[in-house]
Amino acid sequence: MASMTWPSVAPGVSSHSADTVAPFNAISAQDQAGTPVFTTGKSNQYSASLSGGVGAGRYFLSTNYQDDHGVEPNNSIKQFGAHANLNLTPNDKIDLASSLNYVQGTYHTGVDVGLSALLGAEFGHPLVFSVPGADGFYPNVPPAVPQTLFDNSDDIHRFTGSATFSHHPVNWFTQRLIVGLDYTDEDGRGLERFAPPALAPFTLGGAAGRIGQTLTSTSLTTLDYNGTVKVNLTPEELQDLMVLLRRCQNALARVMKPDGFNIGVNLGKCAGAGILEHLHIHIVPRWNGDTNFMPVIAGTGVVPQALSELAAQLRTALAQ
Repeated sequence: MASMTWPSVAPGVSSHSADTVAPFNAISAQDQAGTPVFTTGKSNQYSASLSGGVGAGRYFLSTNYQDDHGVEPNNSIKQFGAHANLNLTPNDKIDLASSLNYVQGTYHTGVDVGLSALLGAEFGHPLVFSVPGADGFYPNVPPAVPQTLFDNSDDIHRFTGSATFSHHPVNWFTQRLIVGLDYTDEDGRGLERFAPPALAPFTLGGAAGRIGQTLTSTSLTTLDYNGTVKVNLTPEELQDLMVLLRRCQNALARVMKPDGFNIGVNLGKCAGAGILEHLHIHIVPRWNGDTNFMPVIAGTGVVPQALSELAAQLRTALAQ
């Protein structure tokens, strides 16, 4: 083994010969010296809401404020948000609804790219990085440099709003118009402060007093119109639907051999209909004991067969 001449004993490291391992924990060493690299962060969040109605109108208002301080001095979040829902139903044919949202936040992410206090602690050792004052951090850059001289921040203002007009002039026709706006204003900055004399030797040429700034403004406007005509199924169409239901049930019975079925239709928003004017029938095969630990406790359904294989079998059964 090649010999090596060690520098004078560094803080937190005992004297070692060239053929021994000299353990070093930069974070613990700074804690013992009374200058911790990281401190306990804290998060403060406040919220309030109000809802109610007057006559044909309903409203919901809410606001929240977040004040977080991270484990490093240049890591923090301050965010304010407000939300409002306003609904008006002047009669049984017209519905008006609006949703307004606003968020303003200032986010300081510290040194999230490149040299940082954590990177310096991971790769540092005072027997290798022995410049006095660097405390063994890689590459002779103490944590005070990235934590006090550098700051990456984002200041964001965002507003989103939408208005929905629903009209039901007759039983067989409904129409809906939605107008939306999404506006975001962002100010991103990378700050390098002037290095004081005590830190200037450790900046590796950085911290010369400069700022990089990126200003971004985006605006998105949406307009959506939908008109729906409803017609009643004729007796022949209802009969065809029941025949198709029976055909699908028979195919499932032959292929999957269930102990029973759940068969149902969702009509109306309150009943779970995804598209109010659409009609379809659910056919769910069931087995004795299929309500067990997995779906009830774990929220997971066990599928003992590849879906592609099952689909091929069902196509064959339906073709018969």
